Amino acid sequence: MPDDGRAGGRKEPRVALIRLEPRTGRSHQLRVQCAKRALPIVGDQTYGNFAANRTFAKIAGTRRMFLHSSETTFEYDWRGVKYAFSAKAPLPGEFEKFF
Repeated sequence: MPDDGRAGGRKEPRVALIRLEPRTGRSHQLRVQCAKRALPIVGDQTYGNFAANRTFAKIAGTRRMFLHSSETTFEYDWRGVKYAFSAKAPLPGEFEKFF
């Protein structure tokens, strides 16, 4: 029987909020690394736990990927001048009801 992300008869799926800090700009870096460690991101239709995604989508009423950047910062040079960029964003409402 496939793991649908639920624990011992519970109606709600087991989820955890974790903080990830990417080290490079590689495409799908966090998604791949989470999947390799058996910590798939909810709603990830490429690297995720597909049975758990279906169960979660039914309960949550959404099929979105539960991956969110709460803060992004980087520095860059343009025409010989150094710039810094920083942006913050609160958790989306869909996340709030599960944590």
